[in-house]
Amino acid sequence: GELDDDDDCYRIAALEDNNGDNKESSSNSINPPSPFSILSWNILAQTLYESQYQKRKIQQVALSSYAPTSHNIPTSVTKLASTTTSPHPHPWKKRIKRIIDILTHYNSDIICLQECEADSFSKDVLPALTLLGYDGIAQEDDRDEEDKPLG
Repeated sequence: GELDDDDDCYRIAALEDNNGDNKESSSNSINPPSPFSILSWNILAQTLYESQYQKRKIQQVALSSYAPTSHNIPTSVTKLASTTTSPHPHPWKKRIKRIIDILTHYNSDIICLQECEADSFSKDVLPALTLLGYDGIAQEDDRDEEDKPLG
């Protein structure tokens, strides 16, 4: 087929018959591919999520220690640092439920997830998506440990 710039889809060219007239041949015609949807999402690996939260929490606690003597620090920063008591605000159990809810809502034909840890994929993501009719594979990060990003 030819790429049709007007609608960004492939068009099947008409076949010529013996007389040179353009006609679609019913025995040789090919149906154009059906449209499909792809959802690609970086869900942020839980270990990276927790390490980033921990860094932010340490910064906020450090800033809040200056709060009584400095009026330049917003109260929202000091309030957040003093009211957050959990090691991270969204544990994996809560995050994976929300992730699956969102994936279910979009009902895409193909789902591509980035930063999905292998353990999380095999124990949480794949079983949930299998129940929704998906099949899945994961690509392991085969880089050496020193080449992998740090949390």
